[in-house]
Amino acid sequence: MKKPEDDRIFYFDRERSRSLPRPSSVNAVPYRVIFSDKGKILMFADNGIYQFNKNKWALLTSHQYAINTSSEIVRAPDGRYWFSGLNGILEFDGERVFQHITGNPDSPAVQSLCIGSDQQLYVTLGPKGDVYRCPLVDGALTAPSEWERIYESKREFVHRSWMASTQNGEIWVVNNHEHDGALVYDIENDTWTSYNLRSIGGENFCTTVMESRDGHIWVVGRGSLHLFDGESWKVYKGPEYPIPDAQPFITQDADGFVYLIEQGAFIRRIDYSQKYYRTLRGLHFQAEGSDGSYWYLDVDGDVIVEQRRQDSQWVRYSREETGIDAPVSLVVLNNGHVLCAGSAAEAAAFSIFDGQAWNLYRYPEFAPGLSHLGILKLNNGDVVLSCGQAENEYPNYLGGMLHVSYRDGKYTVSRHESSEVTFRPWTVVEDPVSAELWIGAENLARVHFGSPVEWV
Repeated sequence: MKKPEDDRIFYFDRERSRSLPRPSSVNAVPYRVIFSDKGKILMFADNGIYQFNKNKWALLTSHQYAINTSSEIVRAPDGRYWFSGLNGILEFDGERVFQHITGNPDSPAVQSLCIGSDQQLYVTLGPKGDVYRCPLVDGALTAPSEWERIYESKREFVHRSWMASTQNGEIWVVNNHEHDGALVYDIENDTWTSYNLRSIGGENFCTTVMESRDGHIWVVGRGSLHLFDGESWKVYKGPEYPIPDAQPFITQDADGFVYLIEQGAFIRRIDYSQKYYRTLRGLHFQAEGSDGSYWYLDVDGDVIVEQRRQDSQWVRYSREETGIDAPVSLVVLNNGHVLCAGSAAEAAAFSIFDGQAWNLYRYPEFAPGLSHLGILKLNNGDVVLSCGQAENEYPNYLGGMLHVSYRDGKYTVSRHESSEVTFRPWTVVEDPVSAELWIGAENLARVHFGSPVEWV
């Protein structure tokens, strides 16, 4: 694989972008960079799988398999990663990469794949773009003799295809053949539906497909964006809209924005309005997790509620689980963990959920409790916390600021205060340019997190 002249990788965290170390530093050609289920940054490259750690790329495992660079990385519920190879289906189990030969020696290439709502693997194979259902048993891929061809293409040759699994149990398949348009497989009813996008003013020559969180289907093809709401289509075309002609990648961030990322060119952000609202009695929405889950506080007590996006299940976390008896705010951290601030046994405390369990941090000398107004996640991912009580009412507490940071797999908590500035409780904002904090309380203070911390 030819090494690109510009192999910089940029990470955008909603506020600013920063560059990661060049893959050439480890003699790698990048294929995809994704977040793992544990919030780690993984790079799938031509010679191995790498993890970003301590400001450098660390090799997890090496491989010598040929990768189909137009395919997405699919993460299964059991933590395995599946992606397309030029000679078979590729699997990364967290430790090693395996190649599963398709059983067709004349055309072993896998064009695209996805995992359906039935937790089975679906793939399109060259050269025609036939679609197969490949059973997974306890997460493991079965032999090719057990694969079922569910769609036989009528084309002699399809260069590339793309797939997407939807919430309502469908598999969408698009390709860059000018006559196919969008093909939709209903898993439960075992039926196919075809949409001729050219007949609605669009293009059948398609290059990517995605489902947004509200259930809309996004199909991009040759300067056209096709949006399907389950009943009707809308088509957006250039030059009125900046839809790329080349193959773009399409994705949606946690804020709902949709991005069209053109290879070697521009990144377009679509300010996509969901156009629907939801009111839940007795719950206060707090945050959206990195996995799309919604987090709430119960207004009547000490309960935290999570609505999981993966399986639409509601999960209740009691004070016995979190350790917090008076929660006031929830914050999602950059590593995917969830921080709950409040009090525990009349002491300032916060608890962090790592996806498996809650871990309590308690600071009885700091304050009786934390304030919901003085909590801020900084651009670098750190969190600052304020006490919730005024000094004249509770003079025997230290107050000030708790600074929570996550480095090298562990949390560090430090307390800062200034003899010149009284701030209990306070509100805080961050300067997006200088990264300094502006604290408003009885006085106005500016804080610079250097060594040492400077107060103005």
